[in-house]
Amino acid sequence: MHKNYKVIGITGGIGSGKSYVCERLKHLGYSVYEADKAAKEVMLKPEVITQIQKNFGKESYIHGQLNRSYLSKVFQNRKELQKLNAIVHPAVAKHFENYLALLDSSKPYVFKEAAILFETGTWKSCHRIVNIFAPFGIRIHRILKRDPHLSIQQIYHRISQQWNDEWKVKNSHFTIFNDGFLNVDIQIQKMLSFLNVS
Repeated sequence: MHKNYKVIGITGGIGSGKSYVCERLKHLGYSVYEADKAAKEVMLKPEVITQIQKNFGKESYIHGQLNRSYLSKVFQNRKELQKLNAIVHPAVAKHFENYLALLDSSKPYVFKEAAILFETGTWKSCHRIVNIFAPFGIRIHRILKRDPHLSIQQIYHRISQQWNDEWKVKNSHFTIFNDGFLNVDIQIQKMLSFLNVS
């Protein structure tokens, strides 16, 4: 880990609204590393493509692009998902180290977004953790709007693979409630003040 930076982890269940919080933080001038987006990038690296095709078949990619509909079957099988994560997560960790090494910022804090920050143990390398919470029904609506190719059953299964909201709220330093009623921007300012991030 780059000694000059303190990492603030941002996590939350699928559909909780992490992307919006990340965009607002970027707008405020903070460095934000989005692990979920980085994972999509590293999955296009030749060495990662080779490993994924070796473990899940040549059909995992079409014309050099990830075959998401084919690979989505992995999310239905815990062992297969763990196998995929064992390939992707180390590549993302290396990507993050490179990101820190190239970062040119006067701010001593870096925000790192990851949907499964707790599940992968990545939280242990974070200075503080911010959780984004949204009610179950709102999350389902957002996911369906964002990923219309997913069925309700697939969404439920993906949610079931993540740790529950109550545990995340209890084990985070600050929780932003993205329920459509409370002002998220005001909560972001409160979070920055609470964590003394400047």
